[in-house]
Amino acid sequence: MGTTYDASVDYLCSIVMCSYNNAQYLEQAIASCLCQKTDFPFQLIIADDASTDGSQDIIRSYAQKHSNIFPIFQTGHNCVHKNYTDAFNAARTPYVALCDGDDFWIGEEKLQLQVGFLREHPDFSVCAHKTEQFVYNAQDPARYKPIYKRNASRRTQETGVLYADEIADNYYLHTSSYVFRWLFREGLPSYWDRAMSNDLFFLLLHAAEGKIKYFDRTLSVWRRHENGMTWLQTAKPSAYVREKWEDFIILQTKMDEFFEGRFHYQLLERVRFALHSLTKECIATGDYSMLTYIVRRFYDYFEEFRDKYEVLVEGYRLVDPLPRPTALCNLADCTFSAPGAAQTEQKHRNTVGGNIPLDLAAIPPAADSIWQLWTQGREYACFYNAISALEALIAQQGTIRVWSPKFCAADQLRMKQKKLYSEMLCYDVSPDCGYVLSFLEQLQSGDIVLTPCFFGRPLPCALTQALERRSDVIWVEDRTCALDAPSSSAPWQLYSPPTVLGVPDGGILMGPGVSSWLPLPHNDNEEDMLHRLAPAFLNYEFPDRAFLAASSTRDKEDMFICSREAMSLVSRGLLERISYGLVSSARKRNWATLYSRLQHLALWDMPQPEFTPYAFPLLLPEGKAACRLSSFLVDEGFLCPVPYGMGASFRSSPILSERIAALPLSHNYDSSDMHRLADAVLRILQH
Repeated sequence: MGTTYDASVDYLCSIVMCSYNNAQYLEQAIASCLCQKTDFPFQLIIADDASTDGSQDIIRSYAQKHSNIFPIFQTGHNCVHKNYTDAFNAARTPYVALCDGDDFWIGEEKLQLQVGFLREHPDFSVCAHKTEQFVYNAQDPARYKPIYKRNASRRTQETGVLYADEIADNYYLHTSSYVFRWLFREGLPSYWDRAMSNDLFFLLLHAAEGKIKYFDRTLSVWRRHENGMTWLQTAKPSAYVREKWEDFIILQTKMDEFFEGRFHYQLLERVRFALHSLTKECIATGDYSMLTYIVRRFYDYFEEFRDKYEVLVEGYRLVDPLPRPTALCNLADCTFSAPGAAQTEQKHRNTVGGNIPLDLAAIPPAADSIWQLWTQGREYACFYNAISALEALIAQQGTIRVWSPKFCAADQLRMKQKKLYSEMLCYDVSPDCGYVLSFLEQLQSGDIVLTPCFFGRPLPCALTQALERRSDVIWVEDRTCALDAPSSSAPWQLYSPPTVLGVPDGGILMGPGVSSWLPLPHNDNEEDMLHRLAPAFLNYEFPDRAFLAASSTRDKEDMFICSREAMSLVSRGLLERISYGLVSSARKRNWATLYSRLQHLALWDMPQPEFTPYAFPLLLPEGKAACRLSSFLVDEGFLCPVPYGMGASFRSSPILSERIAALPLSHNYDSSDMHRLADAVLRILQH
């Protein structure tokens, strides 16, 4: 990292330039800044994010020739947030201008015009101007297109004066046009958050302090190219929606909280638009796993919008089409509601047509069923999903510390909202999904430790032996991505039937005394018991109350968390009828087919696994992102599974490596499907 401030020169403005692998554009960007003619001194801070294309050599060359250039070099792996933070923290001047390393300014008077205006008008905090974008594509000719949206009032267009609420609502001003009356001359504040590096957040931070001046003159160019952060929006809009808009919604929420509702209605409309686009895309592609995650992740927004927008109503219905409680499912006619007099009469009516009922009783159980494999010789309890099971374990043990891999952020957030634990701690996992055992030294007595079986692979012996010696901790072997049931010394094991088999619901927890946690006693005539206990059970089930909206409070509902989210009898009936042998052999066969085609990309050198795999893991080449591959595969009709345990969404969570992808190899597919999938992967990676 180079020197970032020269106290001997009283610079009035800092130009902040962030760059990553922009060698072919960098010289034009730097030159366009250095050529500015001003009546004040300015410095150029260039922060390079560990580029590998020679960008740092170009920056060093310019810095040797120009004393007002101050380079900042990141080393190792690139980290966008740290690079931006270091660059902004280095700016200690009254004014700050922005120009990324792949954009450039037009004209020698740009900086003088904008800084001069802010110096003369202290009631303005931001100055911006019209920007044009230069779209470059090897297949298409380059073209210019103005990006400023002229949808302001006539007075605003005439005066060129904007306000922060207008920016929050609908304006798009490009970063290469920004000049700020800098708020952070003493360095970035303690409340600085990584989200604040976002263009809009950064703009609103300053726009909230005064008015915005807009010059209707083209003074900069936004270069859009294949290596740029926004190129996906141009090249593959559908993939961009899936990949980016969850983060976009979270950003609006963070901004709303930070500004304490000042821009609430403007930001809410942006959320509504994002949810509409994301839901529409999931429905169009059949990506219901992502749709389920989005509805649950942003349930409050869906509740607010779903009666107003048809697409959101449809998405909500697809995710939760059946009223609760599912635990009261009548096995004979698959009725998912509490039994009563009216229902009993309906059951005996002679009707014809409608949906064909699922008559599991007519399908004999399999001799080697999944249910038999998982539960034989074990004490178990069944919950709505794996997270519900884990929540029940935490609630039973008391508010304690929980250890999990770093990528389970989405599920940690859900449990954090219920305040079921005192602290969630994360441990590292190696790039090949191996375990780094150093965290074991930090365990305290009573801690809960989750150890996922990645892609269904059994835990390594070194880990199990180390945890066997820690009888003072609560060890949970997380088999949410496993289909086998190998012997284990872990006191607790956790399964997720929907994840690995696609049944409607279910989370099965094995452990000492767990059967006593069931709100409904388990016996040979479970259906009758459900009917007899239904009235008491429904005291905690309000009419028309969706399970997603239910919240858990320590004093009233913790003891009923299992009852509200118990696994349905339909799921259990299916598990009793799914043959483990057929499922296992088909998945192993599909693994072998994918390995024969994608051996050079396989995460593990394993032609034929000894375990039943959940998915086929890939380690993509440098510069290839797993989420990008997944998005492009969806467009071609291949829905990639969530690659890691506990149901965490890899689209939003900080996963082990951005390069690790998961390919589907369900027993529902044959060899021809696997070959088509391999062809698609190779074709996408070539581009």
